[in-house]
Amino acid sequence: MEPNPSNSADPTPESPTTPTEAPVTTDIPVTTPETEPTPEVPVTEAVSVSEPVAEPTAEPVAESATVEEPTPQIVPVVDPAASAITPTPVNPGHGLGIASLILSIIGVHLVGLILGIVALNKSKKAGQKNGLALAGIIIGAIGLVIGVIVAIILISVAGQLGAQCAEVGAGGSIVVNGTEFICS
Repeated sequence: MEPNPSNSADPTPESPTTPTEAPVTTDIPVTTPETEPTPEVPVTEAVSVSEPVAEPTAEPVAESATVEEPTPQIVPVVDPAASAITPTPVNPGHGLGIASLILSIIGVHLVGLILGIVALNKSKKAGQKNGLALAGIIIGAIGLVIGVIVAIILISVAGQLGAQCAEVGAGGSIVVNGTEFICS
């Protein structure tokens, strides 16, 4: 049966019913194997809807309302053995690098520096990078240099005070920058 394009209320002798066009929306996701899935877009199709007819028709019922089925998607078959997760190689110097960084931060600069060098060498032999060991080496070296400079300054000040106390003798006092020191 052909739908009546004029959609008039007056039936023709060939068509005892008045067909109407009703939009039907279906949500069909559109995907292809090469692209990511696109957001679901409503698809609107015109479907002919008619009132029930008293006499049987020769057309099958499935053809009266045609709605396209979504095309089947091709899913690639993956070999489970090929998709096994490979373990990441173990970094043998990682723990020493952490210890190096911690010791360098808390003030044991020489030990932190040595551990950092050992950790970095172990990691290089394994073909890995070790940023923690490198940070331990840098912080340890800077702390060691600052510690040596402070030690040199303290030793020179103590040497000058000792020389001045030797001149005054035991029980005497020395005034340096307004502070009085008693020699013993």
